[in-house]
Amino acid sequence: MTLFNTHDRPKLQRHLARALVLYGVVAGSVFGCTDTDPTGLPERFHLAEEHGFDVGRLFYALDLAEASGTVQGLVVERHGTVVGEAYGEGTPHWTLFETWSVTATVTSLLVGQALERGDISSLDQTLGELLVPWDDKLDEEKAGITVRQLLTMTSGVSRPEGTPEEYFAWLEAPDQVAWILEHPLRSQPGELYRLDSAAAHLLAAALAQATGKSPAALAQDAILTPLGIGQADWMADSNGISYGGFGLRVKTRDMVKLARLVLDGGSYDGTRVVSPYWIEESTRPHLHPYPDFPEWGFGYLWKSDVCSGYPCLYASGFGGQLLVAVPALDLAIAVNSAFSTDVGEAAHNADTAWDLVLEQVIPSVRN
Repeated sequence: MTLFNTHDRPKLQRHLARALVLYGVVAGSVFGCTDTDPTGLPERFHLAEEHGFDVGRLFYALDLAEASGTVQGLVVERHGTVVGEAYGEGTPHWTLFETWSVTATVTSLLVGQALERGDISSLDQTLGELLVPWDDKLDEEKAGITVRQLLTMTSGVSRPEGTPEEYFAWLEAPDQVAWILEHPLRSQPGELYRLDSAAAHLLAAALAQATGKSPAALAQDAILTPLGIGQADWMADSNGISYGGFGLRVKTRDMVKLARLVLDGGSYDGTRVVSPYWIEESTRPHLHPYPDFPEWGFGYLWKSDVCSGYPCLYASGFGGQLLVAVPALDLAIAVNSAFSTDVGEAAHNADTAWDLVLEQVIPSVRN
């Protein structure tokens, strides 16, 4: 998933994308109902003080977001209540935004649900057991790659983000799963951590084989509907398998609900969606791959760090798509930023989004 992450951690790890991506190269799957209500934004700002915010500072953050020219959507939620939101000029609140690598958090939730149902027997189940239609592409090493290694990005599979040409060749391949498996491993399974769109997509393919449904269909029934997400679409490969590491488009108001689900231990509005065990397991760090930044950890497609002095959980997508949960403050934040094919501009957009979250929104919480 390196392609869609310009930040591997808040403020300290800046990783520029190595390829340029244009949404829509491959058709996506659309699900849900139409939601283009042109009514104005609800007046929630008066709730900010009630929920412990320095209202002036929060409003300042919202004003900065609107004036940034790069932030398209910012939603701040605390204790289950949206207390502030801002949108770029000309951007309606019902816009579906590409979440890029934030998509992987939904893939992780789907794995947890499949594990609980018994569709996946364990995190040590292998690709040899799960990807039977592609068994002619699986040598002994690849067949032995486990679900756990895919979740922790230690599978060693070849990612398609080395160059723009390589990435588009992958998208346009007749079989995206086969393309990944036909390439040699970059490292031995379990040996090296590397953010990887290919690993996330193999997880999506494994889910599809284990359940008989595409991740989009699984998500609609088991995640989006319980979270009250009425409209979304999810880009799919040539086999109809939703990409595991990108391609999910939702409203910013709905993206923030994923952080609330985590903060509430797998429940949303009193309804159990994912097991508390999976939330704990998937968000706790299983790896600390950067010795210089020991507080940064990688779970099962979730990242952990310290944000403005508080332990936080987050997911980040290319060019400033952010989903942040701060458990100590019971605070959830979602940011969608403008897409740019220029990696320098994308990095700037990501910087702007992180600056808003770390320097304005989180510090605006008083108690």
